[in-house]
Amino acid sequence: AFIAVGVLLGNLPAGFELPSEKLQLINLGFDMSFKEFIAQPYTLITAIVGGAVFSLASHGTDQLLVQRVLATRDLKSGQKAMIWSGVLAALQFALFMGIGLLLFMFYEGMSATDMGLATTDEVFAKFIVEQLPVGISGLIVAALFAAAMSSLSSSLNSLASSTTFDLYKPYFGKDNNEAEDLSISRKITMGWGVILTASAIFFAVLQLQGGERPAIVELGLGIASYTYGGLLGAFLLGMFFPKPDKTDAMIGFFFGLISLLFMVQGPIQNILPGDGLAIAWPLYTLVGSTIVVIVGSLSARIRGSKNG
Repeated sequence: AFIAVGVLLGNLPAGFELPSEKLQLINLGFDMSFKEFIAQPYTLITAIVGGAVFSLASHGTDQLLVQRVLATRDLKSGQKAMIWSGVLAALQFALFMGIGLLLFMFYEGMSATDMGLATTDEVFAKFIVEQLPVGISGLIVAALFAAAMSSLSSSLNSLASSTTFDLYKPYFGKDNNEAEDLSISRKITMGWGVILTASAIFFAVLQLQGGERPAIVELGLGIASYTYGGLLGAFLLGMFFPKPDKTDAMIGFFFGLISLLFMVQGPIQNILPGDGLAIAWPLYTLVGSTIVVIVGSLSARIRGSKNG
């Protein structure tokens, strides 16, 4: 990425100026209606509130990140890892946005269609292939694949581990030996691979708007934000509400996931009567977790369930 920045800075066209909207750092969105406001992902309040809740879910409940923190020496080291994770993530996104601005300037504001591309996601790939030296472009492509494979393997490992030892083994594999557990975990890993692939395709279709595919970063974060709502809500129920039990948490979890489907801009919105109420993807986690907590608490009252 830094090599790409260096090449871009050295080859920017003379005389081209960025449009003012590209340099707008803060969008308050106070001139919008409420319906427009909650559907707009890039406003200050949505970014702060939605981003904070999303980070709470990702860094506090997602085993993908939690398992890495558990590998630290002690509590203090884990806390430092969490803090630096946030700092580096902010710098990382700042770098990505900077590269995006430089690419916009390099191609003098041309749209993806004008460059013969299907989406803006392909612009950086076009630059890597056409503008960088052969060896450097190969290294960057290899690094992209390595990063993708690393993230995917971590996700599959955490899902397979939690499914095997939290769901399968306590109920169906109490007498299994290590070899049998390993065999089961491999099959579960393959199963989760299929589920993740199908889910990615499903959410990609859901977020197709007017025939235009959203940016891959938005799509990925939107999928994560959708699933984190149920996960965070279940954790909040267990930590702060003594009455709901696991059945109430599961009821709230699935109710939250299903409810969010009707708030995601996409085909389901189109079949609803009226205009519907669509929310921006940074709010999925906030809304989803709120629904889980409310429904789980109501379920506990109705069922008269008690913790323990």
